[in-house]
Amino acid sequence: NQFMRKTLEAISLWSETNMQVLRQLLDCSASTAREGLSLSTELQTSVFEAAKHGQSYLLQRLSELPDAPKQPLDYYQKSLMACVDIAEQVYKLQLGNAQVLLRSAEQVGIVAQQASQRIQESYTGLADKLRLLYAPP
Repeated sequence: NQFMRKTLEAISLWSETNMQVLRQLLDCSASTAREGLSLSTELQTSVFEAAKHGQSYLLQRLSELPDAPKQPLDYYQKSLMACVDIAEQVYKLQLGNAQVLLRSAEQVGIVAQQASQRIQESYTGLADKLRLLYAPP
């Protein structure tokens, strides 16, 4: 009778611990998904911004194209300066993207580390409870 009681209690302890671990894994997955969604939104915004800059550059160059044969050197110089400005803007956008990716990766790492710690604590607690359960009287 006592053996059956201890066995059922051990099964109950394992079940509780497995539920805690599952909850931690689900929380970690949800946090990772939220971070991924946030990252995706920021990167899409950056892509939209880059496309807007590119379109602006192209429209500016096309609007000045009819005057290009009259002043080719002036047109070339303006085009070059505009190209440098666009390149600088794209560089800043890419730098921002790299920072966003790094921050996101760090956040996911922190969440995973916390989940790992809590899971380890759950199994350590289970081991302690099982030792007490099966300790000689």
